[in-house]
Order: sequence, then C-alpha cells, then structure tokens
Amino acid sequence: MDINQIIIAGEASWYKLQMAKGQSFGSVSIKLNLPRFRFTLNEIEHNVQNPFIWLSVNVSQDTTGKFKKSDERLLDALNSGTENYLIATAAKISNWTKKGKDGGPDTLQFKCECPSGSVSASAKLPGILNEGTFKGKVTSIEPSGKMSVECSYMSPKANEWKTRQVPCIYTGDYDPSFLNKKVLFFGSVCNVTPTGDTKLYIVTNHMYIV
Repeated sequence: MDINQIIIAGEASWYKLQMAKGQSFGSVSIKLNLPRFRFTLNEIEHNVQNPFIWLSVNVSQDTTGKFKKSDERLLDALNSGTENYLIATAAKISNWTKKGKDGGPDTLQFKCECPSGSVSASAKLPGILNEGTFKGKVTSIEPSGKMSVECSYMSPKANEWKTRQVPCIYTGDYDPSFLNKKVLFFGSVCNVTPTGDTKLYIVTNHMYIV
C-alpha cells in the first residue's frame, strides 16, 4: 500500500455526480457510512455511533477510457440502489475550505479522494475494512492522545508537493519525543468524533519514528 493511502468499505447513503462542462470526465461525491467505530484511549473505551467519511471519486464516460467500464459499474450500482456497499482501495485524504455562513469563519473540511477504477460496489458489506498507512512530521502532541501530523501530498493543479495538517488520536502511551519527528503510522480514518462532532481524524496505535 502507498504512503498516505487508505482502504475502506462502507454503505453509500448519498451521492452526487458532477461532470466537467462539455467534458467526458468528472467526479461523484459520496457520503460513505462506516461500521460502528470503537477504540480505547487512556483505559476508556470510546464508541463512535454513525461514523462516516466523504469520498470524491474521479469518473470518466470516455468510450476509450481505461476505467470506463469500472466507472460505469459504480454509477449503475449507485443509481440502482441495490449495490450500495462500496470498497475504496486507493483513497487519499484531501481538504478544502468551506465558506462560513452569515459572515462566520471559514472552516477546513476533509474528504478522501479516489482515482478512477479504485472503487467497486457490492450488495453486502465485504467486512470491516478501514486501514491506512501514513507518514509525516508530528507538529503537536498532547497527553490526551491528540496529535497533529503534517503530511505531504501532490497538488494536481499546482503540480507541486504541498503539506496539510492531519488530526490524529494516538492510543498508545504518551511519548513527547514524537514532537517534530517524522513518523510512520498505521490507522483507521473516521469523520465523527466520540462526542458527535464531524471532523476527520485518524486513530492509530502503531507509530514509529523514521
């Protein structure tokens, strides 16, 4: 698995197809409901009810496109409503800025972007799949387990590498030596906190200084 990439499975509860004007390519936005999320932090078990993430899947309707058939199958499954369980095998975390309402502050929102051909549909949940591999620099760490990791990503528009802060919860023993170190870690992604707030974060119990 590539660094900063997730394999995940869940049930699609909402989607919207948006094709580029006058073009045969575009993307479909999907709200993917995940199985109940559970982890233990500081000897307290946390149960996350109704977790979800947002997916943005690139699709093509080009008759000569390499992934045309797989994209067609995905859209047909979403339209039919009979194969709502999706498996995304190459999802990468990205972010966008959501404008504040009535003059309120802008907020940073997260989603998982998926290339064409990387998402398949099924009539039933294939199992609990939610695992990713990540690498970045720890920019903050708290005894509570909350961390922020600066991860690199390629910006297609700018055609250059950029960085983003990814919130994490580390369920292992608090170790301040992680601060300002580059780390490799494995974890699960979720978009609902145990208190019901909608904010993407990664839960990890395996983190190594590299």
